[in-house]
Amino acid sequence: MSDWIHEIIEGWSWAGAQPTQLVDINAFGNIIFADRNRKYWRITPEELQLIEIADGDKSFTNLKALPDFQTNWQMSKLVTSAKAALGTPKNDECYCLKLPAVLGGDYSIQNIGKITIAELIRTSGYLAEKISDLPDGAKNNNRCYWLTLFRIAS
Repeated sequence: MSDWIHEIIEGWSWAGAQPTQLVDINAFGNIIFADRNRKYWRITPEELQLIEIADGDKSFTNLKALPDFQTNWQMSKLVTSAKAALGTPKNDECYCLKLPAVLGGDYSIQNIGKITIAELIRTSGYLAEKISDLPDGAKNNNRCYWLTLFRIAS
């Protein structure tokens, strides 16, 4: 898991990620980590997003107790579909959207693949940085980079 902290720093430090503790990783490579100030952050690769989700341990405990948070975090229906179509990922793998939602990908089984967690962390951070200055709906050529990656990885 400490390797994944390194990957978070490599892929997401441009956005302010300074993980000191890996808290959780879900089946789609979403990551929750804490920083040195005990703020909790979530990386959502399918949205190419890093957001602060709690400003301390108590806030995070309260957040985890919310049914809506658990439903969103577990992604149970999507995981069940992915597992039926693709099998169980290896220990260092997760499911992912072949084309992230923010780049026009959908949550259909045709757009789901498997990838190593390390590669998903790095690549989603790289793409998030590349599109960070674009207004919503803007055209960009990062879609080609992402599709090329998944033709190789899938």
